Amino acid sequence: LPEYIIVMNPGSLKYDPATVEWAAEFEKRTGIKVKLIEVGQAQRNYEIKVLEMFTAHAATYDFLHTSAGEETEYARLGYLYPKDDWWDPKKWSEYAPSARLGCEFYGPDGEKHVYSSPWQSNTYATFYMKDVWEKSGLEDPMSTGAPYKGSPRTWDELVEIARKLNDPPSRYGIGLGLYETGMIQHWYINLLNQGGDMFDPPDKPGYDTIAFDSKEGIDALKMITELNTKYKCIWPDSINPPEMWHYTRVKEKKAGMVYCYHAPARWLYEDFGAEAWGCFEMPPVDEGKIPIQLGIPSCWCTNNFSPEPRKIGANMLGTFAASPWAQRVELLVEGNMPVWLPIYDDPIVKKVIKWYDQLKVLRDSLSHQREPIMPYYIDIQHRCYEIFSAAFLGQKTPEEAIKEFRDYVYNLYKEKGLRGE
Repeated sequence: LPEYIIVMNPGSLKYDPATVEWAAEFEKRTGIKVKLIEVGQAQRNYEIKVLEMFTAHAATYDFLHTSAGEETEYARLGYLYPKDDWWDPKKWSEYAPSARLGCEFYGPDGEKHVYSSPWQSNTYATFYMKDVWEKSGLEDPMSTGAPYKGSPRTWDELVEIARKLNDPPSRYGIGLGLYETGMIQHWYINLLNQGGDMFDPPDKPGYDTIAFDSKEGIDALKMITELNTKYKCIWPDSINPPEMWHYTRVKEKKAGMVYCYHAPARWLYEDFGAEAWGCFEMPPVDEGKIPIQLGIPSCWCTNNFSPEPRKIGANMLGTFAASPWAQRVELLVEGNMPVWLPIYDDPIVKKVIKWYDQLKVLRDSLSHQREPIMPYYIDIQHRCYEIFSAAFLGQKTPEEAIKEFRDYVYNLYKEKGLRGE
């Protein structure tokens, strides 16, 4: 076994107490020292550091996590150590389906392998203050119990509710994070809920398999743009929202509801207790269907250029991060959403988490979540944001925006020689 392993941690360890705790527990159990190194959290800067390390075939860090979009490319190029021998496929049944999608990719041999260990996820739900809905004469989505079974049951019904909650400029009906990373994510989930997908087949991205230049792709974008251009019920600055917008606009009742990742759950409980607020899954396009939710799983990878003993140590740490002990720490210490699903029925979790009804909604969303995964994802999301923002502002039609985005992805993949079939 190695004396130590080096972990590339995005952001300050001050804000990652769960990571610090389970890394320390791993040290106690194995005797392997875990060197946690803080690296700037800004996504583009972080990914540049990762890419610089890999292209130099360097062993600066043994253990890291990166976006699934970039991971699919790193796996194909042989930068990541395959974990097939470290992961029992039978265990996948205990984890959120999206976790597996973020861990298995095609390698240099053209075959699928496990390239990362499941960990936790940014899990999305729609948050709201109950008194805002009550004063507008609306049914509390959680009144029928959690997970919710009441209104809204469809996207169109959600839009109608957003219009009833709309009272600009003091309050808009709905809040979405359509910033650079968020625009493509929200559109992609709408695309899936419309019955479409980015590529055909979905796991074979290439210039020859593009499938989003379709009615489903256009309608998915209209679901976003018409909130502004037609209904005027979304914050106009949604494409460039202020810091902490997702929390402050719920807390200060400046949005009737906000669809965002799970962090406000803990903050709203700390400020208001468990009864004043609620959350629900974004409804499907067609009533009765299971709605697909946005979620961004985080998974841990092993650097294929690290010395062999440190690869072993890194894989051991990845297995431990996915274990029930570490998963419970993530939930109870930081309020993160572990991807190991049995943890949500854990008696300790039920006793400690006082907002358990809302947690059950988030747990359901976790089971239904997806994220866009494709090579050159950082570049693609940036261009998508530029094009779709113009459509959000009414400067392009959704049809024009989809065509322009399709041409960009086609030309990028053609230049890179990336065929799907």
